[in-house]
Amino acid sequence: MARRAINAIKDRVAGMRWRIQPRRGRALNELPAGTERTDLLIANFEAPNPDDSFRSMIEQVLEDVIVGGFGAIEIHRTEDAMYPLALFPVDGASIRMRTDWDGSPSSVRYEQVTGRFGADGNIALKDEELSYIRLNTRTHTPFGLSAHRFASRLASNSVMQYALWLQNMSPVHHERLIRWWQDEIEGTGRVPILSVESKPEVL
Repeated sequence: MARRAINAIKDRVAGMRWRIQPRRGRALNELPAGTERTDLLIANFEAPNPDDSFRSMIEQVLEDVIVGGFGAIEIHRTEDAMYPLALFPVDGASIRMRTDWDGSPSSVRYEQVTGRFGADGNIALKDEELSYIRLNTRTHTPFGLSAHRFASRLASNSVMQYALWLQNMSPVHHERLIRWWQDEIEGTGRVPILSVESKPEVL
């Protein structure tokens, strides 16, 4: 059910029509080569990197935003005048915000924690190198309520409020059933189907 809800939101947002326009209500003809620059950026966003279309890129970021409350897009300036930007989806959960950022776009504001050891374990990113999206931000944490609610639901699912009783089961089959349930069912949201001679009873 949760997967269907996430997909319903993600598909509707990713499928929306988008456009590039001047900021603060300015007219396009007020900007130097405004029409040409807009057309160039539209083409750039339609193919943000060698592997993704705009939709395939934004779907990955939206998944992180909906589920975790955070999303990230890495921004590279290229030397190609016809393709000025390269945009890559980044695992939002791996991004850490620096508390010593001085407010300058050219200063390091984020660190990506890669999990590797050594000097390359954390990758420093300037403010202008990463677009970091936070959902429902709060003062005491960079993450919104959606991430905390998701975590609390996972925690609440760890303690079952019921038991399944099966009649005439040997200890070997009992252990096999427990192992199968833990490996294949818990946390997946799938409905288990059991075929036994006697009816399972939920207590």
